[in-house]
Amino acid sequence: MSRYLLLLFVYFLAFIGDNFAQKNAKLANKSYNKNDYYTAHKYYELAFKEGEDAKMKPRKKAESYYQMAQSCRIIYLFAQAETYYKKTSELGEEKLAFSELDFHFAYTLKHNGKYAEAKVEFEKFLETNAKEDNPKIVKLKPKAAQEARSCEIALQLIQTAEKGINLTALSKNVNTQYSDFAPHEVGNELYFSSLKFEREFRGRRDPNESKLKSLVGKILASKDKGFRAAYQVPNLNERYQSSGNSTISPDGQRIYFTKCQTLPSDEVRCAIYVSKRKGNTWEKPEPLPATINDEKFTSTHPHIGYDSLKSAYFLYFVSNRTGGFGDLDIWRAQIINEASREFGNPENLGDKINSMEADATPHFHSRSQTLYFSSKWHYGLGGFDLFKSRQTSPNSWNTPLNLGVPINTAANDLYFWISNNDTTAYLASNRTGSKTLVGESCCNDIYALNLPVDFTQTPPDWLNPEKVDTPIVVVEVPKDSPVVVINIPKDTPVVINRIDTAVVVVITNPNPPDTAKTSSPTGQEFANFAPISLYFHNDEPDSKSTAVVTKKTYVETYVDYVGMEQEYIDNFGLAFKKNPEQQEKAEQDVVLFFDEVSREFGRLNNFVDSLNMYLNKGLILEVQIKGFASPRASESYNDKISKRRISSFVNYLNTYKGGLLKKYVSNNQLKITQLPYGARTADKSVASEYKDINSIYSPVAARERRVEIVGVIVK
Repeated sequence: MSRYLLLLFVYFLAFIGDNFAQKNAKLANKSYNKNDYYTAHKYYELAFKEGEDAKMKPRKKAESYYQMAQSCRIIYLFAQAETYYKKTSELGEEKLAFSELDFHFAYTLKHNGKYAEAKVEFEKFLETNAKEDNPKIVKLKPKAAQEARSCEIALQLIQTAEKGINLTALSKNVNTQYSDFAPHEVGNELYFSSLKFEREFRGRRDPNESKLKSLVGKILASKDKGFRAAYQVPNLNERYQSSGNSTISPDGQRIYFTKCQTLPSDEVRCAIYVSKRKGNTWEKPEPLPATINDEKFTSTHPHIGYDSLKSAYFLYFVSNRTGGFGDLDIWRAQIINEASREFGNPENLGDKINSMEADATPHFHSRSQTLYFSSKWHYGLGGFDLFKSRQTSPNSWNTPLNLGVPINTAANDLYFWISNNDTTAYLASNRTGSKTLVGESCCNDIYALNLPVDFTQTPPDWLNPEKVDTPIVVVEVPKDSPVVVINIPKDTPVVINRIDTAVVVVITNPNPPDTAKTSSPTGQEFANFAPISLYFHNDEPDSKSTAVVTKKTYVETYVDYVGMEQEYIDNFGLAFKKNPEQQEKAEQDVVLFFDEVSREFGRLNNFVDSLNMYLNKGLILEVQIKGFASPRASESYNDKISKRRISSFVNYLNTYKGGLLKKYVSNNQLKITQLPYGARTADKSVASEYKDINSIYSPVAARERRVEIVGVIVK
């Protein structure tokens, strides 16, 4: 063999060897360009393990490291993503080809819980690119500023972690190595969705496609709320497309859920369906009308909530339709006729809730009129964090509040759902410790958590209209005794705890204890609910009036009042403008006060629903209320304004849901005992001078301006 041929042969072998050695990197690059990031990650991992990167030219090595980092970030492997973004950043001028590198590196630091480092990197990105006009960088600047501030908030949230909440991952009956999500109870069963089923292909499957790309979701159920083996819910699942994100209607007779399919463009398009209960199963699902399911866009994450301000049920859902603020937005549409699937026009929840990024998984807690949802934009610890926002007037919301640690983590936390007892909740999260398929935090698991008694500030169970059949023992006691009746089962001595401050509960029945009949509710439950406080703005209703009655209802005064929240924040905060820390605390105190105003309004609506229910059963009820005022005026004037506030409550009862209670007030089956107290019991720290702005806007003064439901007498 000639020397020339020998050299050519050696060169040919070297060429073949180099290409063979880099076969994994080439397959990874091919998968990456097809947006198959799971497969790309697998091949890059093999390539680097076999040392292929050592044989690469600098530009190719930078590209491989960066695409590995991108793949890891997209499939939530943030620890590996951080490693490979850092490797890319340590290369020479080759790294300059990736203009978004510094932003993504900072983002992975945040997701790994390294908030202080992430903040530095986000600020570095902003400083370096201050004058950059590259459209991609311009788009990332607002996000970088938001994330830098989020890192500061995250450090504060960690310091103020809620110690009374414990989260427990559900058992292997529910959680798998795949993604399990969207939990909610249906009676004694836990319904949830699981992305673990391999799609049955109509044609030949691409052998190079990642298994994860071929998975579809299905709706499962587990008896005993997750303690029994899960099974597919009949009639809700399909062979060729995903079903998931189910939610049950308040009456338990309909289940709403999402069906999704992958379009030829690889876009996933979802629509909402509803199925009616038929015995112990569900009928064939029907799609919601085009007003909800716009065929050009996705509609998903349905949830039904009752709006007490509009006295109507609404379908809350998520969509990327036009008219929104960003990626996915939360919308709602009034349910006109559930049986015929008739809905009003969808309305966007507005920019207090929705953002330039994804806002999703709504859960409207009707009793407190509070929306729980997940967002990738609002200040938080991870990717998706969970937030709550109360409704202050029809489709008007206050600034979302992060649910904090341990509910939120540096990972993704979504699908918050509160059970009817208000003491248990569920969420889905890919936090550390979740079962995984491809890495540390790829896949969601479902967690149960206990809630502190004040988490939702809801009334006791008897205020829930669904719980009217609980039997009780009614015992005879003197009609006018200021007592609380506790623990009075049959053949057990009566225990009475006398109090001096107010009549809380009196239960009367002509039957002696040994022949007492069962009814509802219990004395103890009545004792637990009181008081309910209804708050008013200064000198309202009917400012400067000397009348003792008003034509206004409490709903009217409430809507006006909560609309003044920002005015209260601004004015009360001004008193502390020389001390920023005190000013921030003062403003937060106002926010917390208005949260209380909203919670109490929610309790009021549920309370009155229950009054109506018991009145329909023939019970005679007496509600005792007191009126209060802050000490800004004379005692005589304060007595009159207290009576006007009580009058607005009576007007509210007479007009509630079209006048449901008016006949009971007219025939004295529902009696309102008015105990106006004026300002005689006001907190002595409340300023009484007209010129003192704190006599209006301070939370201490604001709490004095109220009507208080202090007791119920059941006759």
